Amino acid sequence: MSETKLTNLLDILKYSAKILSEKGIEDARLNAELLMANILGCSRMELYLNFDKPLNEDERNRYKVFLKRRMKREPLQYILGETEFCSYKFIVNNKVLIPRPETELLTERTIKYILNEKLKVVRILDIGTGSGCITVALSGELTKNKVKHHITAVDISEDALKTAQNNAIINNTDTGAVFYELNDIFSDCFNLSGFDIIVSNPPYISKQEYEKLEPELRYYEPGISLTDSSDGLSFFKRIFKLIETSNQTLKCFLEIGYCQKETLEKMALNYNITDFIFHKDYNGIFRIMEITKCWQ
Repeated sequence: MSETKLTNLLDILKYSAKILSEKGIEDARLNAELLMANILGCSRMELYLNFDKPLNEDERNRYKVFLKRRMKREPLQYILGETEFCSYKFIVNNKVLIPRPETELLTERTIKYILNEKLKVVRILDIGTGSGCITVALSGELTKNKVKHHITAVDISEDALKTAQNNAIINNTDTGAVFYELNDIFSDCFNLSGFDIIVSNPPYISKQEYEKLEPELRYYEPGISLTDSSDGLSFFKRIFKLIETSNQTLKCFLEIGYCQKETLEKMALNYNITDFIFHKDYNGIFRIMEITKCWQ
């Protein structure tokens, strides 16, 4: 960043937005504002209420570091160290996937089902919990609605589970109702026994698609959370098999890829799963699969 540009907040933001845009970063001005607001410990609105404020040397140097990281396409959320999901605040780092709007819809759909059915007690399994965003949001909302719940959040990554547990503490959901477990759903002993509801945002990007992702995803977010290093269907096959072989009534909510609906329809039938529907996101794309299994 040119020293001549570092005169006041407004000049710095204009210049920062320009160079971020030149690096191909969308919403460059918003990125610049959020980075600056984090440095100054204020809101975006407050930046413009103090547009002529000069920065001290420490603030200037810290902002330069942030800006350089973003210019290298490191995700904004990792630089800030946090993000928001379903109105809850979450710590995020390069060991966990950054929560996205589609996963919010998945979580909201699960909550809506529980409340509409007037369930008083639920036992939930969160497969591939990552940052713990789904588990924390579910526990928080179910607590508000006085629904007794037992949630087991599993992940294959120890680092992810540590992050998830920290997020539970931050959001006051680290109660006896939530458990975090290091486990692999592909292990022979893994089963769905004891659960009423399964929810998961599994790695569903194929290896071929993964190679074409934008730098923020490909170089910074954990690949293990994005792709199965195959056709993007491995986790669905495993979950379908677990549902098929379970001897209980189950409800399952899965986030899916933007073009996987027809493939998953056919695949589900191969596993004797016949009661399912798909839900669209705000762009009209099918992104959630809801499965019902009744055991008689």
